[in-house]
Amino acid sequence: MAESKAIDVLMKEKRVFSPPREIVEQSNVKKWMNERGIKTYEELLNKAQDIEWFWGEASKEVVEWYTPPKRVLEWNEPFSKWFVGAKYNIVHDALDKHVKTF
Repeated sequence: MAESKAIDVLMKEKRVFSPPREIVEQSNVKKWMNERGIKTYEELLNKAQDIEWFWGEASKEVVEWYTPPKRVLEWNEPFSKWFVGAKYNIVHDALDKHVKTF
């Protein structure tokens, strides 16, 4: 029982710990936002409501597409297809592209 109460206390945590401005300005998220003209966290949250835009942009940072997707999301409830029409090689992204960094 005591363990359950300890977990409940953690679920009610309301404190917010903001990082120093210098760390924020040097972060990869801030760099990504700047490249897209996004000035504030609130603006990022607002733009991210368009999940096709958000995941399309995010995927450009981490995936080297052989063929880029025609659509980011095709939603036909209850089914979804992500990155429709794209060609991708997971081995390339997991290993090959990192060889360039050595």
